[in-house]
Amino acid sequence: MYIELTTADQNGNTQAVLVNCDRVLGFKQRFHNDIGGNPIKDKEGYAKTYTDVVMRGVQFLVVETIETIKTLMEEKPII
Repeated sequence: MYIELTTADQNGNTQAVLVNCDRVLGFKQRFHNDIGGNPIKDKEGYAKTYTDVVMRGVQFLVVETIETIKTLMEEKPII
């Protein structure tokens, strides 16, 4: 079962990625930190977050939250 997630680089460029859910070992929510280790906040004051996807042999970052990923896995898997 595959789901489609979005990766982003520091320049704001995004790219769609198909993730094989059978190979995923886990997800971890992280915060964007500045040099001092403090979370970077957006205009509304919320901390910017990303999700770290750990798979067998590879690790990458996606824009979606863990709750969104769980919903995608339940409702819209690509088989």
